Amino acid sequence: MPIDDTNLSIDFGGSDYVKVRYQDNITVSQTASNQYAVFLFKDQNASSDYEIHIRCRVKSSLAPLIRDVILQIYNRDSSAWETLDSNNTSGADTYFILTGDIITHVSKYYDANNWIACRLYQASL
Repeated sequence: MPIDDTNLSIDFGGSDYVKVRYQDNITVSQTASNQYAVFLFKDQNASSDYEIHIRCRVKSSLAPLIRDVILQIYNRDSSAWETLDSNNTSGADTYFILTGDIITHVSKYYDANNWIACRLYQASL
């Protein structure tokens, strides 16, 4: 697993953001074997004063009941990933929601250009 928010070798790009913007059953796939399936999401705001509200609608072919699905945000002050939410109860191929809200000390999560980074991951078998 990456220790910071450096871009991944498989980019989650502009067209992927468009695909997942609406709750319309259009998804972006990720595969993994003997590793982690990871999505890295970044968003920029005009200021580092904005509250952060994350909502992910997720579906995995590997049941979270077998391997947790975890949503994290990168804390720039501590240089560490913090868990916002996780799921270890859903079955395979079932939609579920992961959320996270940062409403205080929000500046810790923004870089110098007002970008935040979140990742969603699941270990493979």
